[in-house]
Amino acid sequence: MPACGKCNQSKGNSYWKDWILADVKLSPKNRNVENLVDIIIRLEKYESWSNPKRIDFEVIVGKETWEKHWENCERLHKVMQESQQLSDEIKQTIETWINKSDAGI
Repeated sequence: MPACGKCNQSKGNSYWKDWILADVKLSPKNRNVENLVDIIIRLEKYESWSNPKRIDFEVIVGKETWEKHWENCERLHKVMQESQQLSDEIKQTIETWINKSDAGI
């Protein structure tokens, strides 16, 4: 099923309907998404439109390669979070400097 990046990460390898109704972080049920029944009906119609093929990437590329891919992904996310924190600190430092400059300090 089509999903945004954060939802897709939350969903992981679980079946879309199981994830939607699950008590996991970012699931539509957990986020109290309105009209959840309507959304499920639309997705079931979408799914029945074609015969979707489930692809097990780990089987295709191998367990070691697949695990390495997710390790890289986790490292990348960690570095991006660290970069955002540093960027926020820089922004705050610059704002403080500008405010002191404007006040003549």
